[in-house]
Amino acid sequence: MSCVLFEEHTTQDGHVIGEITLNAERSLNALTLEMIEEILPRLNQWQSDERVVAVLLDSAGEKAFCAGGDVVNLYKAIQGDGAADFPERFFENEYRLDYQLHTFPKPVICWGNGIVMGGGMGLLSGSSHRIVTETSRLAMPEVTIGLYPDVGASWFLNRLPGGAGRFLAMTGGQINAPDAVHLGLADRAIASHYRDELAEKLLAASWGEGEHTDAHGVVNRVLCELEQASQEVFAEMEAPVYKSSSLIRELMDHDTVEQMVEAVLAVETDDKWFSKAQKTLAHGSPVSVKLIHEQLARAKHMSLAEVFQFELSLSVQCCRHREFPEGVRALQTARFDPVAGWGDDARGAAAVRPYRLGAPAAERAPSAFPRRKARSAASRRKQFAPHGSWGPDSPWAFTGAGSSDQGLLFYVYFARRLRGAYGGVANKSARLRLPYTRHWWAGFKPWLEFRERLQYARSSKHTQQQAHNTSR
Repeated sequence: MSCVLFEEHTTQDGHVIGEITLNAERSLNALTLEMIEEILPRLNQWQSDERVVAVLLDSAGEKAFCAGGDVVNLYKAIQGDGAADFPERFFENEYRLDYQLHTFPKPVICWGNGIVMGGGMGLLSGSSHRIVTETSRLAMPEVTIGLYPDVGASWFLNRLPGGAGRFLAMTGGQINAPDAVHLGLADRAIASHYRDELAEKLLAASWGEGEHTDAHGVVNRVLCELEQASQEVFAEMEAPVYKSSSLIRELMDHDTVEQMVEAVLAVETDDKWFSKAQKTLAHGSPVSVKLIHEQLARAKHMSLAEVFQFELSLSVQCCRHREFPEGVRALQTARFDPVAGWGDDARGAAAVRPYRLGAPAAERAPSAFPRRKARSAASRRKQFAPHGSWGPDSPWAFTGAGSSDQGLLFYVYFARRLRGAYGGVANKSARLRLPYTRHWWAGFKPWLEFRERLQYARSSKHTQQQAHNTSR
């Protein structure tokens, strides 16, 4: 059976409503390149068809509308098991689809039931009428896999109030229906059992003819009626983002991303939603946190088209560096839970303390990704120690322009290696040639070599200066 189903429903006055159903329930309707390549031409056809008055975007199953993009095939392509140009083709077509939804002239009604994450957020945010239900769980959790919130998130996260967009991007926080409507990420909160009634009302509506056709008005009236009938379902639901809005605004009101991270992780709270956000940030990718901060700053004043061009360049570059594929590999294969796996011993006690960007080594949580066993004594000598044993002067304990210049040097070095990520032409020679590792940071051997050369140069210069002073 096809991974996408298309139907055309005839209304009582002879118009047509097109329906797109994501049909990959076993994979939580994750958006694949095959799906995208089928949807794009059908949207083009319906856009030019005067009989079609609206499009309904839905999915199979009750668990998820769309749980993200096809990261599995992306990982395979990056590892050499697929077409080398797959990442470029996937992201280009995905962003074309998202942009087409944003600019589609006819109503696009998205039924965002269940899990709506990553690529699903791109489809939902691009629709003109965004519906969430009592089971909806919206999120952009890319920080957990070494990526960043894409699919137009540079556009819609920057428009959330009080720094909520930055906070949700850094923590991967989940959003329920009341919060989604409050933040402007959804237009209507409708009970899930009204799904069939929605279709019936749309087919029974009078859409008008020619100049008198008011498609958006018809859809709004139907959705408004169903939303009013659903108020009891959402009356008792909490809105954790709205509840924490003042705190989020305060936490995001800092000059540097390191200060923001430290402020978030320093909060002591019994709130389960906020604690989960803290945990995700603590065990997420520090590189992603940096990228998110820079992404939102650079895209703040971009147009929608510029945002997708910017994200295309950045996404392709992320596929050419180790962080993203390593995050996907750990998520798909390791499934290692450090907190559950560590007991009450010293290592376990350290594990529950959050990892802070720039924190002293003794305060950092061990990596969530177990290291590969060395194959020989020689390879063991070349292995890097876990960062829990690195000293405070380690390059990994970076703080930007903090107490030590090691952190600043690391960030400058790493930023230069990623120089093609921000709108520049892809430069294959700029890739980091990283060894296989299950650790977020252990692969950056070029940085260690750079640091050693720098220290040697400083030491040699200092020795020469001492010798010169002695001779005088």
